[in-house]
Amino acid sequence: MKTKLVFLIFVAFAFGCKAQDIDFNQYLKSFGNIKLPILSSNTETWKMIFNQGYDNIHGRTYKSISEKYVKKYICPDGNFNSNVKYYVRYDYGVRIDINSDFFTILLSKLQYEGNSEWDFDLLITYTKSGKIISCKSLTKDNGVRWQSSLTITKEKILVQQIKNTATEVTLEKIMPCEIWTTEYQISTNGTIEEKNNSSHKNGKIKWNDKFLKYELVN
Repeated sequence: MKTKLVFLIFVAFAFGCKAQDIDFNQYLKSFGNIKLPILSSNTETWKMIFNQGYDNIHGRTYKSISEKYVKKYICPDGNFNSNVKYYVRYDYGVRIDINSDFFTILLSKLQYEGNSEWDFDLLITYTKSGKIISCKSLTKDNGVRWQSSLTITKEKILVQQIKNTATEVTLEKIMPCEIWTTEYQISTNGTIEEKNNSSHKNGKIKWNDKFLKYELVN
């Protein structure tokens, strides 16, 4: 009887460890924590979100995610491309407490390929065991053609996108642009859904050297 009891305890322990996934827990621990709401206007907060690492020379820096975790928890279907033609790097961001039934994380995806656009804020929801429920690339932001503003609350996620439409980018001059806002919501089962997409409006922008970003011009 005692032998059977010990065996059952061992099986339960082994099953519990497998369900928990030690690698996934370690992966999550590397994300920062932040309280909602996350406002696009709070630039200091955003700097802290995407500067999770630290080195003695540069101070606060981006902390990249190892290829092992990228393949397992970000690109499990084999979409991770390490082709030498271009380089994709994923950086740790923050965990967001939206629902206790699943995990929500915000991370940075940087893709370098000539002058092409690259995705920035990537939102992913996971089951408790580490399987992806939903994944959405929220913004594009490359400093020359695209600029994004992201606001996250428990109720919704708002992304304002500015696209520089000038034939030639000249940061010393006022340039034309398109502006629109997309609203997302995370359902109770963890699915990231697009709820509303505003019409694209024409506007004008000028580069601000002090803040290193575009400003809308009336």
